[in-house]
Amino acid sequence: MRTGKMLVVAVLFCVVPLAVVQAQRTPGSISLAAYGGVGLLMGPDSFKDYWKMGIGLGAEIRYNFTEYSCVGISFTYQPFGLKEGSAELGGTLKMHILSGNFVQYFTSPDNPICLYATLGGGYYMMKPEEGNASEDESGLNGGAALEMMVSRDLFLFAEGKFHYVFTEGDHTSFITIMGGIRWAP
Repeated sequence: MRTGKMLVVAVLFCVVPLAVVQAQRTPGSISLAAYGGVGLLMGPDSFKDYWKMGIGLGAEIRYNFTEYSCVGISFTYQPFGLKEGSAELGGTLKMHILSGNFVQYFTSPDNPICLYATLGGGYYMMKPEEGNASEDESGLNGGAALEMMVSRDLFLFAEGKFHYVFTEGDHTSFITIMGGIRWAP
């Protein structure tokens, strides 16, 4: 118990003072991010019946128009593993997502914790590990995130997004929950 209290005190004395320094979210500036997390399947049932949750990763670059709004381009690799009893498909469903998003912050750059929403479109490239069939489709995504300032130009964030892909028949949908680090030089 004492170790836990010491850790909380250390974080308060090290991280919080750094967070009062104004952040780099100035008009005309860029930021770079790297992230990782999980993808959770939502539908249709035929998609959920064969594939299970997967661990993904990605990178993003953003351009700030104002202190409160920016646009970003991201690339995410989000695989989904094969469920037991679905051997006829083989392996993993590899999904590559190229996405463009508008980001709106709801808090000023000098707040140590910021909230933002994101909305955009993407190009979803889906290919099973085995076989030649692949499906490339467009889609929409949107979500929200919390971002914590660690220093003037370094941030930690947690972001959740809902993805809706325009596949033939029933549309494919899933959620990504990602955590990462953003550098704003």
